[in-house]
Amino acid sequence: MPYSTQTKHHNERLSFSEESESVDLYAQAFIRTIKEWLTPEQCAEVDARNLKEDDDLICHTHDFCDANMAMMAAFEEVDGEEPNVSDESWCGLASKAWAIAISSGFGGA
Repeated sequence: MPYSTQTKHHNERLSFSEESESVDLYAQAFIRTIKEWLTPEQCAEVDARNLKEDDDLICHTHDFCDANMAMMAAFEEVDGEEPNVSDESWCGLASKAWAIAISSGFGGA
């Protein structure tokens, strides 16, 4: 179900504050999706692996599921429609949301 605060379509330019709000919504939706898809033990393992990871471009959610699909589901949850993954702005927003989710953690057991 979409949130009442809808984000603009990704081909429209967002202001800095709109983008920040959108990225946070996407990150929180991604965390919720991962928590639905993985067990608490797996979420804890993702957090532990992410803490040890030296490469900022790696998130260990991929070790347990297709995390790209989880991010797409998060965008759909927030926007109420499937994201256009070929759009460069989607990739940028998704990368920022991923960074927030990794730093927030997935709240495993």
